Amino acid sequence: MGMNRFAIMLSVTFMIFGCATSPPDVMSQQSIFDHIEKIAGVARVSTDVVEIQYKGIAIACVSDEVHDRMCLIAPIARLNAAEAARLEILLIANFHSTLDVRYAINEGVICAAFMHPLSTLTRPQLESTMHQVASLSSNFGSIDSSGELTCGANPGAKSRNEFRPRKTSLTRINLNNRGG
Repeated sequence: MGMNRFAIMLSVTFMIFGCATSPPDVMSQQSIFDHIEKIAGVARVSTDVVEIQYKGIAIACVSDEVHDRMCLIAPIARLNAAEAARLEILLIANFHSTLDVRYAINEGVICAAFMHPLSTLTRPQLESTMHQVASLSSNFGSIDSSGELTCGANPGAKSRNEFRPRKTSLTRINLNNRGG
């Protein structure tokens, strides 16, 4: 009788609080392309790429259902000697202020890029990262940020030349003791 009572209580608990959650609003390759077109308006679509103008920034979404990956990418600037000298600043920004988007280099071009598994991407994530990609691209050379949040960056920095991380426990990690 005790075990039966436990089973009933467990069943009632699951009914009240729910055990399994409904699957998130995940997207397929086609639904991503459709949603991007809905947000940005006119889009140029091919088999696995959609190209748009979003907030004045050229963005491409490349996806591969077989490998379960998608990427939003916006070319920013050709990597020249002047920009190569600033790569450390871009890597610092990748840690402190680019949120879900990163600076990347592809075929000699600095880009704003976001990569994610295709099968778990949701509409709100897609919308947020489209905004972040456009913001990072727009802010290149100034605050190098994709949004309002930062992780240990100098909040008073007015330009990328002033961008330096705040002293935090993260900046005191001894990387010489990495093991191996």
